[in-house]
Formats: sequence, structure tokens, C-alpha cells
Amino acid sequence: MKDLNPISGNGRGLPGVLSPTVWGELRDFLTLALDAMGERPSDFDAAQLKEAVAYQRRAIRITHGAIEREGAMQ
Repeated sequence: MKDLNPISGNGRGLPGVLSPTVWGELRDFLTLALDAMGERPSDFDAAQLKEAVAYQRRAIRITHGAIEREGAMQ
């Protein structure tokens, strides 16, 4: 039996909420936002703050769109 992997597109992902491709994009943006923070508080500067916020906003757009499509946002 083939392994189910939502990122590769051969799995079910999150049925009705996010396609495997969109799930992968959401995960990537959240990972990038965390990476922008650096390893410790002293690594975090204004440029990294802007970068982290930009990635978080992209992730929010993805999740907000999914919520609206599901009709859960009322």
C-alpha cells in the first residue's frame, strides 16, 4: 500500500478544508515565519519582524479563505 502524504498530493489531506497543495503552502508559510524569528530573542530585529509578519499574513489569507469557503465564519 502506498503511503498517504498530503504534501505530495497522494493523500487525502484535509477533506473539504484544504487541498494537499494548499495545506503544504500553509505549512511552508508558518515554517518560514518561525524561521524568521531566529534562534534566540537577540537574533530578532526589525527586518526579521517584518519578514515574520509577511509570512503570517500569507498564512492568515489561506486559513481565512478556507473558513469562508466552509461557511464557518459567521
